Amino acid sequence: MSNPSYSHDEYFPTDRAAYQPPYNPYYQPYENQPNTQPNHITGQYARGQDQTVMIAPEPQPGQRTSRSRTSTIRRPRLENPEKRRKRRSEGRVNTCIKYAVFFYNLLFWIVGAALLGFGIWGLVSKSVGLEDITSGFLDPMWLVTILGAFIFILSTAGCLGALRENTCLLKFYSIVLGLIILAEITIVILAYFYRDEGTNLVSNWVDKAIYDYMDDPDTQFLMDSMQKDMKCCGGNGPDDWEKNLYFNCSSPAQSKCGVPYSCCRPPDSIAIINYQCGYGVRDEITTPSQDDVIYTIGCVKSIDKWLTQNLVLIGGIIGGIVLVQSMALWFVRSLIGDIKAIKSMWK
Repeated sequence: MSNPSYSHDEYFPTDRAAYQPPYNPYYQPYENQPNTQPNHITGQYARGQDQTVMIAPEPQPGQRTSRSRTSTIRRPRLENPEKRRKRRSEGRVNTCIKYAVFFYNLLFWIVGAALLGFGIWGLVSKSVGLEDITSGFLDPMWLVTILGAFIFILSTAGCLGALRENTCLLKFYSIVLGLIILAEITIVILAYFYRDEGTNLVSNWVDKAIYDYMDDPDTQFLMDSMQKDMKCCGGNGPDDWEKNLYFNCSSPAQSKCGVPYSCCRPPDSIAIINYQCGYGVRDEITTPSQDDVIYTIGCVKSIDKWLTQNLVLIGGIIGGIVLVQSMALWFVRSLIGDIKAIKSMWK
């Protein structure tokens, strides 16, 4: 029995050329989307600037869909990926990064060479030998020389590695610079949580500097500069200068029971420095009131007070130094990546 409301040919046409499939909003021909990957969920193809993404089509009026339309994900880059591929295919590294690393290290190379030359000059002029390293008190000129040599060698590796595009030197530079950054962060953390141990180290150095004050010109310069700038005297007070043979009260010298001139309060009217202003000031008979003549606060306490008051400033300076070093490390690693990518094309 047939139903007259519809015909068989209307729904099942015999002419296949006249047949039109029902509308599919998710269908797009593959040949119209070159260099793309298919979206097996929606059947649609799309390609973003940086990576292939899947984009769901806009729903038709009255159509209900649970899919949300997404947009192209753009990752921030310092250089266009197409330009980077073209540059690497031509065998060229990033010129800006290359010469930024070179001139950054050239600056430190000059500083390291200056420190190294000054340290060697100081050691030769003072006739300081290697035995001073094992004596328990390192001469300041040895510190300057070692620091200058370290900066000079490291910056030389950075300059040559960047200029010659040598990955071996650049890797050496990046590893050492990374260790320096970690060491700086570790020292800051330890200094903050172990302030008492740091105070003891400063106190021991001041005691040794007081004992060698008249024998070492560099130590004398450091002590005078500290006492004048920090407005202090001795490690814990003026009586610490009793440890020095020349300022001891039993000394036959004219400076007995005294302190260096850097402990004296500067006069308001006289511009000439009186290098004998501290002679005999610790004698209670000749100088009953020391506060009017010299500073009575100890340098260890004065340094601790200054560090507490300028903690934010010191933290900002250290943070800035670590930030600059981290940027240099990032530049070096980026340069190494460029060189490796170019070398991989040669194989």
